[in-house]
Amino acid sequence: MLERDFTRVPNYFIRTQKYLSEKAVKAYLYICSCVNTEDARNGDEKAFPTVDTIHEKIGFSKGAVSNATKELEILNLVTKERRFNKSNYYRLSNGLTDEELEQAIIIIGEMRKKKNQELNRRFPKIIDSIPETR
Repeated sequence: MLERDFTRVPNYFIRTQKYLSEKAVKAYLYICSCVNTEDARNGDEKAFPTVDTIHEKIGFSKGAVSNATKELEILNLVTKERRFNKSNYYRLSNGLTDEELEQAIIIIGEMRKKKNQELNRRFPKIIDSIPETR
C-alpha cells in the first residue's frame, strides 16, 4: 500500500493567493511542504529550506525566490527569521486583518509597478514589441 504524501496549507492562503504572483504561490507551497509534520502537530510550523534549495526545487532564479518570499512576508503568510548559521527559516504565520490586507495588497502592487518600470527601462524595445492581451 502506498503511503500518501500531502501538504497542508492554511485557509488564509486559499483566500489570499489571488493577490500573490505565481512565483510566490509556488514558493509558499514548497515552503509548506518542508514543514516537519511532528513539529506542526505541536504548533511549531517552521521550515528550513535555503534560497538555493527553493531555487533548485521550483526552478526560479534566486532573485525571483527573494521577491516571492517578500510577497509572502507582506501578506504575513510567513515570517523569515535568521538562524544561528546565517541561513533563514520560515515560520508559517496567521495572516492579516482585513484592514492590514488592504494595505498589503497596495504594497505588493507598488512592488510590481517598480519592477515593471525597471524592466521597461532596461529592455524598452522588447517590452514595446510584445502585443497587449485582453
